[in-house]
Amino acid sequence: MFKNWGLSIWKSFVNCRIGNWKLESQQGHTIAELMVVVTIIIVLSGISLYNYQIRKKSDILILETQKVAQTIRRAQNLALSPQVGGSNVNGFGVYIITTVAGGKITIFKDLNADYKYSSGESGESIEVEELILNSQVKISELESPSGTLIYDDTLNLLYIPPDPSVTIYNSSASTSASTAVISISLIDDSQTKKIKVNLTGLVEVE
Repeated sequence: MFKNWGLSIWKSFVNCRIGNWKLESQQGHTIAELMVVVTIIIVLSGISLYNYQIRKKSDILILETQKVAQTIRRAQNLALSPQVGGSNVNGFGVYIITTVAGGKITIFKDLNADYKYSSGESGESIEVEELILNSQVKISELESPSGTLIYDDTLNLLYIPPDPSVTIYNSSASTSASTAVISISLIDDSQTKKIKVNLTGLVEVE
C-alpha cells in the first residue's frame, strides 16, 4: 500500500515537472517571437524615418530651386516694364555670388549700362530684391557649358528692354556667354538641381 502510494506521489511529481517544463518552453517561444516582431518594427521604422528625411530634403531643394528660377523670371518681367525703375534704367538683372554663405541672389537695376551689378551706381540704390535661400541649400556652381565664358564666383544675368534680350556675364568678362547654368545643392552635396538660362531668356529647371 505504501509502495503504491509512494509511486503515485512520484508520478505526480514527474508529471508536474513535465508540465512546468512545457509551460516554460511555450513561454520562451512567445518571448522570442515577440522580440523578433519588435526588431522588425524598429528596423522598418528606421527605414521609414530615413526615407522621410531624404524626401524632406529633396522637397526643400526643389522648392528653393524654383524660387531661384522665379527670381530670374521676376527680373525679366521687370524689364518688360522699364518705367518701374525710372527712365535712367538700362535694364534689370540678377546678380548671383557664391562666396557668401549659401550664396546670394539679388535683383538689381543697371543704371550705368555696364551690364553688371555695380554697387553705388549714380549714388542710387540699385538693389530691388534679395532672395534668401533656405539654410539647407547652397549655390554650388556657376558654369557656362557653351565654353564661351568661364565663370568665377559671380554671375550677372541682365534683361534689357524692350525684348527683353538677356546678357550673361561674370564679374570681369567683356563678352556675353550664350548659356548659363546655376547649380543648387543641398549643404551636404547629396543632391543637386540645375537652372539653365539662355540668350532668348528661357529659364529651365533640370
